[in-house]
Amino acid sequence: SLCCRGLGSRLCVSLVFCLWLILQFHLSKSIYSAPRSILASKLTAIFGQDRNDVTNDRLPRAGQPLGGAGSGIGYDRTGWDEQTGSLKPLAIFFARDVEFVELELESVPHAHIEARIEDIRVKAGLELLERESVIRTEKGWRVRFRGPQARRWREGVQALFVAVVPQQFLAADSTPWKLHSIRWRNNSP
Repeated sequence: SLCCRGLGSRLCVSLVFCLWLILQFHLSKSIYSAPRSILASKLTAIFGQDRNDVTNDRLPRAGQPLGGAGSGIGYDRTGWDEQTGSLKPLAIFFARDVEFVELELESVPHAHIEARIEDIRVKAGLELLERESVIRTEKGWRVRFRGPQARRWREGVQALFVAVVPQQFLAADSTPWKLHSIRWRNNSP
């Protein structure tokens, strides 16, 4: 009899926990907006007839800073407001043939998180890029990272992940930085 009560209460607690978990998932919100899925048919329209052809003309040309209309790739420029320059803790960009990554940044006064250059990091695919230089500019800073060492993250269209706060603040609503531009190649002749 005691064993049945113990089993019943464990089942009851498990059921309540599962219901609570479902409720939390249902009520949760993301600072990055709702997920935007893309169908294979739309992907074909973006990239042309061949899904392996990633020479999409909507991606910015070599050396051009990002700006203007989006590339049509889901999540491109997520975490960056092009109008105001404001950044979320993590921003995602898509780039072609990455030689380096150069960020033009400005610190925001009165931010809740300290603006430190050491906290800025960039990944191309899964490769963490090495910081090459930091130059003071009229408006703020130009931070340059070496290009990816692995060929698979250097050639073709790549996802660039730009984090601008320490890891413990990745869930914050705002950051102490504004992004004016991002580049990944020198101008083509």
